[in-house]
Amino acid sequence: MTNHHDLSIRTRSASPTVSDTSDMNVLSTSHSPVSDYEIFLSQPSTPTFTVGPSTSRLREANRRFVPRGQASNFSSASRSPTMLPSTPYPSLRQMYRARAVQGNFPPAGAKSPAWTVGQGGFGTMDILPQEVRQMIFGLAFGSQRDNPVTVRTCCGPDTTEQIRDACRKHGIVAKRDAGRFNMLRVSKAMREEASWVVYYNTALLLDMNETMVPYMSRSHSSRSLRIAGNSLRTNERKSAFWLNAARFRCVHLRVPEDTAKWGVPVKFTRYLLQASMMFCKLWADVPSGNSGRTVRFVRIHLGSMFGEMLPYNMESQAAARYGELLDWLCTHSPTAEPDFDALASECTHNLHCMLDLAGKHQARYKWDVTVQTHLDRKDEDGLDELRRFQNRCEKNGVAIIR
Repeated sequence: MTNHHDLSIRTRSASPTVSDTSDMNVLSTSHSPVSDYEIFLSQPSTPTFTVGPSTSRLREANRRFVPRGQASNFSSASRSPTMLPSTPYPSLRQMYRARAVQGNFPPAGAKSPAWTVGQGGFGTMDILPQEVRQMIFGLAFGSQRDNPVTVRTCCGPDTTEQIRDACRKHGIVAKRDAGRFNMLRVSKAMREEASWVVYYNTALLLDMNETMVPYMSRSHSSRSLRIAGNSLRTNERKSAFWLNAARFRCVHLRVPEDTAKWGVPVKFTRYLLQASMMFCKLWADVPSGNSGRTVRFVRIHLGSMFGEMLPYNMESQAAARYGELLDWLCTHSPTAEPDFDALASECTHNLHCMLDLAGKHQARYKWDVTVQTHLDRKDEDGLDELRRFQNRCEKNGVAIIR
């Protein structure tokens, strides 16, 4: 005999679907009640419903079967389940929306307040004066020490995107927050104020060797300042390099000692002239507030150029350094011996053109040269060229620093 009491116990409500219990399962994982839970309980909301027990035309109220012939006809009410209201559970999206409403966020479409240079955007450093912040930026960038900004020797402008991404220093695998200039990425206000420290208190050092080859014009460009650098406009990375370099207030153009000793003098003197022309052309587009004030400083480091065997002391040093001369010929001129007199003449012409260019812009740019002046007496040709160079510097107002 069937136990009707057991049947009434076993008969339960239909279970909710997975989509109905997703929010509940998420909230049940938290060990503490959600802080905004009471907000949703106090707000009027549309009640949700769960599926209750369905009615049957074959059973009576006491759950017994209806005798044959007494069952009611089918109806839409008998087919649809009974809906029972249940307590709504707040979803995560509703909770986040309520928290955002409580915060002081501007309404949609509202414009952000105007930002003023030197005000706001510095975090805790807002309490410090601007002069103190600039001192901190200078120490972080190494501006107070002999720590100039140099040109990268890897992943230059002519490399492919794949090679640049694989660079260990500047590519994707590079360690983040490892550079001294990453402070410029913190905020717009800090970038604006710290950039002034970088470009005005930090020097730029350009070595006139293979490092500058990608950024120089490979053709024998004209010495006219009007068309200088026109061949570099087609390359976006090269143009950006010179535009950023022209923002520095102090620039050093250096001939390294190994380049002066083993390099090709015609090349690095041509690089000196081209770099000087590029800076003068770009600086001419920047207006100066006071015409009587020097706004740029250029220092040219020639080192021991006039005391080396090339280009001026072949007669006095070639016999004693014949092995070094053979190495130089095998490296830079393996097919034929160059005309050393023409080489020396072209080097002198490049240096004198550079000094004449400095003399034309001496009102706004201050130029000086560091060069070794203590030469051996037997190097007569080098001494003669050094005297001509000194006279040219004096004529154009370029100081010589020994």
